[in-house]
Amino acid sequence: MEEELLERINRLERELKSAKYLFIFLILMFIMLAYQYLSVQRKRSVSADLVRTRSLILVDNEGMDAVLMGYPVPSSEKRIRNEPMDGILMLDRNGNDRIFMGRTESLQKKGELYNRIDAGWGYLVNDRDGNERGNLSILDSLNSMVLGLNYPVGEGIMLVSQPGSSFMVINADSDGPQRERIILKNEQNGNERTFLQIGNKNEVNEPVIIRPGLPEK
Repeated sequence: MEEELLERINRLERELKSAKYLFIFLILMFIMLAYQYLSVQRKRSVSADLVRTRSLILVDNEGMDAVLMGYPVPSSEKRIRNEPMDGILMLDRNGNDRIFMGRTESLQKKGELYNRIDAGWGYLVNDRDGNERGNLSILDSLNSMVLGLNYPVGEGIMLVSQPGSSFMVINADSDGPQRERIILKNEQNGNERTFLQIGNKNEVNEPVIIRPGLPEK
């Protein structure tokens, strides 16, 4: 009788010890699950919050500066040019400015920097040497919209729309004083007319009227 009672007591102690270990295991599992849940919620809250910063640099897989964002864009030792720009700038692996969106007062042609007639807002595309080859910009001072497709040496085709007139200029692929060009223009300054001019930078022929002006009412 006593042996049977002792056996029961020992079995109960073993079961109690097993239950205690199980209870500890469940507590640890609960702590781990709670920690994972809180970590996920913390990540979600961070991704959903507003990030406010003055500038930002994105790097490629090798840690090289690839995208510069800011007003002005942050400086980078990798970038060849160093003039200030406001917006988003993408660099190639050689440090040349390739694509820019924002506001800038400069452009590069034949490796040299030049000032623009207006620090317009727009999109700029440069070739592998960093020279500007295309742009779509609005010039606030003239209230004009400009689309340019350039040769490596300078302007190729330029489309302009502004109050009072719109025109297209097609330049030859050269940058000398006798650069040939074609100008197609429409004027709406009280005497509407559309005309074509063919010549060079210094000697432009008399315009050929394509459509006569509208009769006055």
